[in-house]
Amino acid sequence: IQQGIGGLPPVTGQYIQVRLIFERKNACDPECNPELCWLTVECCDIFDVGPANEPPVIEIVDPVVDVSGSLPRPIVVSANVSDRNGDRLVATWSIDGEPAATEVIVGEDNTEISRDFPDGVTEVSLHVSDGQNTATASTSVMVGDHIPPVVRCDAPEYAGGNLRVTAFTAVIPDFLPSITATDNVTPSQQLALDQTPPPGTVVSQGSHAVTISAGDAAGNVGRCTIYVIVEPVVRVTSFSNYSIFDLGETIPVGVSLSVDPGEIARTEILVDGIVVRTIQGALAAPVDLDLPLGRHSIVVAVFDRNGNRSEHRPRLVMVRDPDPNGFIPVQGITADWLDAERRTLVLTFGTPEGLNCKLQHSADLQGEWQTIHELTGAGGRVDVPYEVPDGIAGQRSYFRVLYSN
Repeated sequence: IQQGIGGLPPVTGQYIQVRLIFERKNACDPECNPELCWLTVECCDIFDVGPANEPPVIEIVDPVVDVSGSLPRPIVVSANVSDRNGDRLVATWSIDGEPAATEVIVGEDNTEISRDFPDGVTEVSLHVSDGQNTATASTSVMVGDHIPPVVRCDAPEYAGGNLRVTAFTAVIPDFLPSITATDNVTPSQQLALDQTPPPGTVVSQGSHAVTISAGDAAGNVGRCTIYVIVEPVVRVTSFSNYSIFDLGETIPVGVSLSVDPGEIARTEILVDGIVVRTIQGALAAPVDLDLPLGRHSIVVAVFDRNGNRSEHRPRLVMVRDPDPNGFIPVQGITADWLDAERRTLVLTFGTPEGLNCKLQHSADLQGEWQTIHELTGAGGRVDVPYEVPDGIAGQRSYFRVLYSN
């Protein structure tokens, strides 16, 4: 009440409960003149909720499960409602969000609702108001068995749901004897257990999900998952992941094995997915690789006598250019005149495979270097003829070759 009216008790600043009744003539359509309708306000007892008023408290029953009898099934849902201030309370029950019953409570009392609940799960909530504060509590009613069994895949031999095996291949074991499954209705010994893939399935390196399921008499199915992880039998030990090497530095590839070396029929070393070395049997000593500039992926794969493959996860390496500008000066450039008139000069230099090679000229080492020839290295040395331009004949000249990736 924001403003008192003459003839009423001094209720300004207090809360009251009222009932509003809006009526209209039967012959009046919904859009008729509202002046033809009337509003009745019924006022209830005055009560002071005050600034320290506390909200109502609801203690509703736990979810109700009824798996017996015929359908529909009458079930009672109850709750205890209280208010520390002794306020007059309005309690409204709702079923699946729709108001179903209302009751007025003073102070503290029990309230309940009885309905013929259908098969399935029905949400039941209770909303209580003291005119200023509100409280809501919810529960559910389940008629019939709609809860799946609880399946636990946490035996000590595969803690965390993982069973790790180091081998070329592994056989999926029978997990069912170690599985724990319970149900709210069906006894554990009557639950139908299943495993997919079945015991005896052979799997190779990698992670393989095994699903354990338990079905109850009502057709509900609970599941859990165990991962059989087949670890590689080979591991690169000569360098770590993300190692950095300078151009021209050899990369030693050495491994350790988790199986007898006699089980290894063949070893392959792959760089960027391409087999660069094949060794019959196990790798007895490190193999040196000489790689071009850039990032590379190195994999060591081993094969048993049945052709099964096992490989270590890729090791990534960077072959860098020690020159801060990204180029490496090429040493040992040779120059010879091709003709007696000294009009054509032949420059000879090495071209490492895969690198971009730039032959450059400078007249005085002061100005910019001019690229006179560019090619992609194929290995070995090349001869590049250079026609001496008019105007610089008889003068000193400088040449260099730069590599870049």
